[in-house]
Amino acid sequence: MKHFELESYKALAAMELEQDNELRKAEASMRKAEVYLASAKETAMDKAKAELNGLIQVSDAVWKMQKPMEKGATVASKKHVEATMSLATASMNSATASINSTWNGIFSKKVSPS
Repeated sequence: MKHFELESYKALAAMELEQDNELRKAEASMRKAEVYLASAKETAMDKAKAELNGLIQVSDAVWKMQKPMEKGATVASKKHVEATMSLATASMNSATASINSTWNGIFSKKVSPS
């Protein structure tokens, strides 16, 4: 019976040792997976930050280009309004001169008192 007990304890000790080894392997595997996951997250964040910085640079460039373009459009619009007003004024002056000359022509004829 002693022999059987001794063999049982040996088997139990071997099984516990094997479980401890498996546990250590599993824990090591988990640590490797955690390190890999942390590295992957860091790489993804670095890429996202780089992409964001690129978009910010593009946005800044567009903003800087927008200001002169807006000023140019404002100047062009003002010049267009000025030209339109000048053209309208010239057209009205011409029409007024034409009407005046027509009226002057009509009333410039002398009517004899007879």
